[in-house]
This record gives sequence, C-alpha cells and structure tokens, in this order.
Amino acid sequence: MTSKYRYPGPESFQDDDTDSHLFFGREREVAEVFNRLLANKLLVLYAKSGLGKTSLLQAGLFPLLRAHGYVPLRLRFNLRKDQFIDELRTAIKDQPSNTSLTATLTSVTNGTATDLLVAVLKQAVLECCKQQAIDITEGVGDSFWEYFTSALFSKGDRFLTPVLILDQFEEIFTLQNADYRLHLGRQLGYLATGQQPEHVREQRLPSTAPQVLMLISLREDAVGALQELAPQLPGILSQRLRLTELDKARARDAIIKPSTITDRWFMSMPFSYAIQPDTVTAMLDYLSGPTQGESVPEVSAHNIEPFQLQLLCRHIEQQVIAHQATQKTITVDVDNYLGGRAGMALVIKTFYQNALTALGWRTRRKAQQLCEQGLLNPEGRRESLSKSQIERSYGLSPAVLDTLVDQKVLRREARLGSHAYELTHDSLANAVFELRAQQQKRRRIVSAAAIVVGVAFVVTGNIAIKQQNTTLQTAATSNLEAYKALVVAEVEKGNINEPKMLPIKAGTYNRGSAENEDEQPIRKVHINAFNMGAYEVTFAEYDQFAATVQGKLPDDNGWGRGKQPVINVSWDDATAYAQWLSEQTHKHYRLPTEAEWEYATRASSTSAFTWGDNISTDLANYDGNYSYNGSPKGAYLKRTLSVNSFKANAFGLFNVHGNVWEWVQDCYQKNYQQAPVDGTAFESANCAARLVRGGSWSNEPNNLRSANRSGYSPYLRSFSLGFRLAQD
Repeated sequence: MTSKYRYPGPESFQDDDTDSHLFFGREREVAEVFNRLLANKLLVLYAKSGLGKTSLLQAGLFPLLRAHGYVPLRLRFNLRKDQFIDELRTAIKDQPSNTSLTATLTSVTNGTATDLLVAVLKQAVLECCKQQAIDITEGVGDSFWEYFTSALFSKGDRFLTPVLILDQFEEIFTLQNADYRLHLGRQLGYLATGQQPEHVREQRLPSTAPQVLMLISLREDAVGALQELAPQLPGILSQRLRLTELDKARARDAIIKPSTITDRWFMSMPFSYAIQPDTVTAMLDYLSGPTQGESVPEVSAHNIEPFQLQLLCRHIEQQVIAHQATQKTITVDVDNYLGGRAGMALVIKTFYQNALTALGWRTRRKAQQLCEQGLLNPEGRRESLSKSQIERSYGLSPAVLDTLVDQKVLRREARLGSHAYELTHDSLANAVFELRAQQQKRRRIVSAAAIVVGVAFVVTGNIAIKQQNTTLQTAATSNLEAYKALVVAEVEKGNINEPKMLPIKAGTYNRGSAENEDEQPIRKVHINAFNMGAYEVTFAEYDQFAATVQGKLPDDNGWGRGKQPVINVSWDDATAYAQWLSEQTHKHYRLPTEAEWEYATRASSTSAFTWGDNISTDLANYDGNYSYNGSPKGAYLKRTLSVNSFKANAFGLFNVHGNVWEWVQDCYQKNYQQAPVDGTAFESANCAARLVRGGSWSNEPNNLRSANRSGYSPYLRSFSLGFRLAQD
C-alpha cells in the first residue's frame, strides 16, 4: 500500500480506508447527517468554503453508509451538453467496441435535456460502482425515477440502497442554464417524493417508488438559489443542515489523534505533541485568535476552520519526516516545529503565496493588490467587496475569482442578487497584513537603493537586463537588505531568473568504477532523455527564492553573489527551490538523479574525468596542492569561481568537476547492489544521508572523478555545497 500523509493539508480527506481512520473531530456531524438523511430521504448540507464538507462526506459519511447497507453515488451536473459529447467521443475512441457508449452518444446528440441528464446519471453511477467494487444491474427508462426503479446494487449476497450525493451543487447555478435546472429539478423531485413522472403514469403499469436517498451539498453562498428548485423539489428549503467551524475540543482531536496511529500506511512515524509548553493549545489559540490590530475578544469556542488546522498539521508532519531518520521518537514542540506564532503565520503566508502562483504573473499581481489592499483596511481588518467592485477596480474576471475561492484564498457570499468576496479567515488576514507591511517597507528600501546606486529603478516597469543586474549587484555589495528588496521586487513583477537548461539525449553507460568500494559494482544503466542545467545554480537565481520564501539569504562567505554558485544550501533547500521554481514557471524542475548526473558528466567518456584521465587547475577549481595520476600540482584558490569559469564538457555542461559539490536526488547507499538501472533515484524510507557528486574547490582531485560519490545529511549547509537542476 502506498504511503501517505496523516494530514491532508490543503486537500480534502479521501474516500478510502486510510483516510476514514484519520478523520477526527466531526463524529457528531457525521452521525447527524446520517440520521437525518435516513429519516427524511432528502437533506441539504451547506457550509462556508474551507469548513470541510467534502471531507465529511468522503471520509465520514460514505464509510458509514456502506457499513449500513447503502451505496453512495456521487454525482456532479457540471458538464454542458457539448462537453459531455466530447467526453463520450473520446471514450468511444478508447473503447470502440463499447456499444453502450455509442448508443448514449446518439441519444444525447439527438435528444432532449432530460436525455442528457439521464445519460450523465448513468455514466456517473457506473463509475461510482466501479470505484467501490459494487455489482450493478443497470436501470432502464427515460427518467431518474425509472432508472432507480429497475436498477439493482449489490455486494456479495447483500443488496444495497442507493444514496445520491449531489456534491458542489452550486455549479448548476453557475454553469447551467434555467432550462437545464428546470429539468433536473423535476427529475430529482420525482425521486424525493416517490411520485411517478407523467409519462410513467400514462402507461398505467404497476410500479413501486424507487428506494433512493438524496443528499445535496453546496456552499453557503448558494443556498438562496435553491428557491428556484422549490416548486419541483419540495423539502429542499426545509431539510437543511449547516456545517459550522470546529470547537476547540474537537479541533484538538483532529490534531492529536492522527499523529498516534501506528500503521505502515503513513510517511511519518507516530509522534506526540509536547505538553510543556502545550503545543496543541498554542495552535488552537493561534487559529482562533483575533484579526490583526484588534484587541483580543472573548474567543468563541466554535471558530476553528479545519482547512487552516490541516495546513499547520501538514507542515508539522513534513518536519517530522525530515527528522525521523535520526530520531527514534519525536515530540513536537511549538517553537522547533512551528516556529511559534510567527512560524504559524508563515505557514499560512506561504500557502497564500503558493495559491497565487496558480495564476499568470500579471493576474497574480492584480490578485495580490485585491487581497492586500482591497480586502484589508489600514488596520488589517477584513473587508468585503462586491464582484462588480472587484471587476471595476482590479480587473479580475469571475473565472479568476472562482479560482481564488477554490484555492481557499477567498470566500464568496450572496449579496443583493450578486456576490461579495472576502479573505477566508482571520489567520490568513494576519498573514496578508504582514506581507503588505513587508511590501511597503521593501518599496521604501527599493527607492533608497536606487538613489544610492545612482540608477533609475522603476518597480512597476521593465529594466534592461544589464542595468538590472548592475543594480542588484551594487545593492548586494553595499546593503544586503536593499538587495533583498530589489530581488523581491523583481519576483513580484514576474521576472524569474531561470537556469539555462540543455537537452540530454537518452542512452546507456557503465556507472561506477573499481577504485572505491562504494562505486561498485560497475553496471550498465539506461537513461531517458531529460534536460540538465548548463551551470550550477547561481546566487542570482537562488536568491529570488530565498528572499521571497525563506526570508533569509544564504551566506556567500564574502565571495560575491551574482554568477557565483550558490553555497550554504542543504538538500532540503535545493528541493524546495526546485519546487518553487516549478510553481513560478509552470515547468517541472527537480534535482537530477545520481545516474543522470554521472551520465551527463561523463558525456560519453569512460575516463576518470569528462576530458580524460588527467587533471589540472586550468580545467577545474580544486585544491591544487594535490595531484592525480601524475598530473601537475597547481593553485589552491580557497574559494568558488563563477559558474562559467572553465570549458564545458561534450554535452555543454560547465563545472561538473570541482567548484561545489552538487546535491542529487538519491539517498546514499554503500554500493550499487540495490541501485536502479533505469536512471531513477534510489530512495529509502530511512534516508539519513543524501548524495553529492563532483567534488568542490576544497577537495583533492580524486574527489572530482566522474565516478566519485559522497553522502551528507540532507540538513547540512556548507560553503562547499551547491547544486544544479534537471528538468523533465
């Protein structure tokens, strides 16, 4: 079974056995939904965004329904007719012998709105049954009523009662027209009331009303729209249940209980939360705290949003995973694992920044202005704006606002026949308020820095690359804070410094050598085509990530920044940078595997170094006090050099030998006995050390050989450690 996290973070809990064992804090609501659904046959479940409706359904209600002889059938009526037809045509291409799909396509293409609804229902029900391993005898007929009257659901020797779960029901009001909603309301109304459709009554055939339950789930801002369906669907306005925030007692369960489960399912080992100081209480106090600038109110016992809680818990679990290789037991304390209240704010802040990366950079800037200026007053309290105000003042389309709602950045509420938007939570407002203050400070520093260096630096405009680099390098020399501010300003404009990547063709090579034990046995390895960084990652590239995300720049040891290889970065830093760069550019950057690194370094050579079996300080940066294979001794510079200092190898890669050790993806193992031969990385559940390759400025030449390998703690930072990137 694949390992997974104990906490889903920004995602919903899933409908599987693992997540059902991890879902705590909503037991009372799950029982209430279950009992009211059985008693009334129809229930509307609604809540604000971020309160976990989908998680409650998937990890709470669905397992309970199955345990009592019901089969949950989750449907969404979010496809227009043309979209559904396109999906059918694609499916028919993949399954040309499936006559049922062909018949459905004909029916939908030439049929009515009801034919479309019935076709969507049938396909969704089949898929749900397949996912849950439910046997189904398909229903027949031209209506939902006829379908469920004739359909049979079973597992083993047990017949099951269907439960229609109409999730994200607000989509029928935003994506479908009034005629579609009218027909859907009628179909659902017949099921809910048990009344026969008119065309069935006219046939005067003996028939029993179908046994089917129905749950409609939607966001709170769309509840008023249900009035439109009331004539066709009696009870839709009266049978309602509102999901609220967690109180502190249940939030405590949601934090603590998943961490103690002992099972092979999870990526993290079981761990505990410190009592002195009380880590969980500190988390709960933060999550239920006041908005920035407010006095501390009488804290409600009922105002903790599961979404925010899960973000903090996922962050903690990732820290546990990073430390568990070297610790037998782990107790999480608020300072070391969360960084106190400021660290918790940083987790939320990072989520906000990452959510905005889903937008193009121009749209991202407008969204930032909306969140940091329009939706916060000068004191940091949340404000709301109407859709028309946002479109007029910030130029953001409804589709972008939908994305921000889906990303849990904004909450949407009905207002005067339209919608208003606000930030989802006070803790997010605090983080956004802090970012706004930092941005204002950076602007002041940027203005001062531009005067100091004598360059007209316009934050909202474009600068010639040469002028930009001069400004940054001058600022870095004179004032590191000014340099950071300039770097962040460039990132905010979408000016990302991407490493130069070169294509590496697929091929095979003999990995390893007979020289050292950990380089054996020599094995033929196949490498798929990929891209490799022409240079080691530079300070100019990495500092954009460090300044905007980490908030602290790595020390350059006095050797300069710019085109110098970044140093004092751990394996964790390198992988985090690759992920950030991928999000910024919508490309897939990563560390190379050990096999890819050696293949690209050798560049078809079989010698000790990419150019041959001898080495000199004219070819690479290393400790020239030592020689290799009779090579002459040379200079020892005791520092890094710029990433393009020496001649490239046959694949166009610079400084693959010396300058800085380069982190690769793999866990360190003592030899190649268990190493993959397909070019993928060797990973281990207990990865205490990660591999570095290539040697550095401080090493003797033997360490620079193409086959040489070493391992360090993934947390280690050193002035001889850097990296280069790969790309799929």
